Amino acid sequence: MRDRAAVFLLLPVLLTARVPLCDASEAGRELYLENCASCHGSEGRGDGPGIGALPVKPANHTDPAVMSARTDEYLFNVIAEGGAGVGRSPFMPAWGGQLTEPQISSLVAYIRTLSARPKK
Repeated sequence: MRDRAAVFLLLPVLLTARVPLCDASEAGRELYLENCASCHGSEGRGDGPGIGALPVKPANHTDPAVMSARTDEYLFNVIAEGGAGVGRSPFMPAWGGQLTEPQISSLVAYIRTLSARPKK
């Protein structure tokens, strides 16, 4: 009976917690498709449908040479602060106001998988 009481007490916390139920890269994939793919493309090649409106081509997250030169902290900051926040293109929006730190970390984890995939 005591265990059931503990479950009922914790249930509201479990239902409202923003803890991913899957690994970080899978949670990041969903966020990437929702928020990043319009510019970076669904596969991260910088070829999304919105690039026609941009004066600068978005980053290609599938390029291992480029991505290996970027630290996770740098990627986190670009996502959180936008391009202008790190001295890059102001056309990369800041997502820090819309996404939580764990969500941004999961995006970084997913972006890392894009440059590790075999090329098609």
